[in-house]
Amino acid sequence: MAIYHAIGNSNTRILGSKENRYSTRTSCSDSGGSSRVLWTPLTYNKLSSTSELHVHGLIIGDGKNSYPFYGTFTRATWSGGNETMHIGSQYSIGAYISEGSVLWHINQIWRPGDLSNVTGNITFTCEYKSVNSNGARPFNTWNPNSSDDNRAYQMGSTFLIHEVEIA
Repeated sequence: MAIYHAIGNSNTRILGSKENRYSTRTSCSDSGGSSRVLWTPLTYNKLSSTSELHVHGLIIGDGKNSYPFYGTFTRATWSGGNETMHIGSQYSIGAYISEGSVLWHINQIWRPGDLSNVTGNITFTCEYKSVNSNGARPFNTWNPNSSDDNRAYQMGSTFLIHEVEIA
């Protein structure tokens, strides 16, 4: 069942959505000369060849490694193809110190053409790589907990997709 939402003069239908959470503390490795997959949050079954996928994520890290680092991105992979998107994937840190919170924000719109107008299963990954092949990573620890700060709870990361048809 589609959800209808009026925006201006158009009707927008939300065809589906899917989310995932992950909260295991994990060390991050340098990317070296190739991209490194941090997380494969989900596979989404896209229903319409003319719909957009609105992707939102928040990945929690601890301990800056190489700031600023502009090598974060998402990859969509489907039968017969894949595409990466750097736009809408950025991280920020708190105070410029060796330790501290790092937030990787994902806010992207994958248009039909970005995905070759496919339907069916599309797998998303959150990746990082240095453009000049130097070793880099966005943070030292993914999903920190009390091992990183004795006052902390177990942190977790989220990833959400809405499939949107704009009439």
